[in-house]
Amino acid sequence: MIREISQDRQVTVIVLEGSLEVGKQEKLKEDLLKQISSPSRRAVLDLTAVDFIDSACLGALIAVTRRLREQGGDIKISGLSAEVKSIFQITRLDRVFEVFGKKEEAVSSYAGGVK
Repeated sequence: MIREISQDRQVTVIVLEGSLEVGKQEKLKEDLLKQISSPSRRAVLDLTAVDFIDSACLGALIAVTRRLREQGGDIKISGLSAEVKSIFQITRLDRVFEVFGKKEEAVSSYAGGVK
């Protein structure tokens, strides 16, 4: 699931990969919460290498985002494939998350402070 983790301008960038489907949501949630514990609580999830995400894993993303927002942080999404973008649009999660084409754009969007 998590392929790579890095820091860019005090933003945690997490690259996810594969098919995020039922049965993986608890580990996904746990791993994301563990990685986004930096003081800034700012994160970008790069989904370029994700080929599918189901409602269970979308729920995990929402839960992690809700917790971060309660603490003054946020998660932004980048690199959605056409199929995954369609899932975000159908579920209207493209209105919950700020979605960017490239992770660099998502990281730069934090320059004005956390939303």
